[in-house]
Amino acid sequence: MGVPVFISQEVIAYVIRIASEGSFKDGLDNNKKSRWNEIVNQTMFNSKKKGVYSDLSIEKKMLLKI
Repeated sequence: MGVPVFISQEVIAYVIRIASEGSFKDGLDNNKKSRWNEIVNQTMFNSKKKGVYSDLSIEKKMLLKI
């Protein structure tokens, strides 16, 4: 349609009804051994083990792309 759309952190936070806050950690050395892997997997896949993309809900697939 040619309509420019801008998606910001605030827009995403509003849509998923959470506060627009958080932190970004740069420079993680080894992604496969990161201490955050377990937390991310629990949040995205409801498991401590890494899941597959096809198991994600449509909302989580969209968040992963963002």
